[in-house]
Amino acid sequence: MTSKEQRRISTMHTILPKASSKMVKT
Repeated sequence: MTSKEQRRISTMHTILPKASSKMVKT
């Protein structure tokens, strides 16, 4: 995983916690 992706996921966690949770779970 690249830093950009991690940063993107971090933003997603803040904006879409539900969507992120699903992504992380999968």
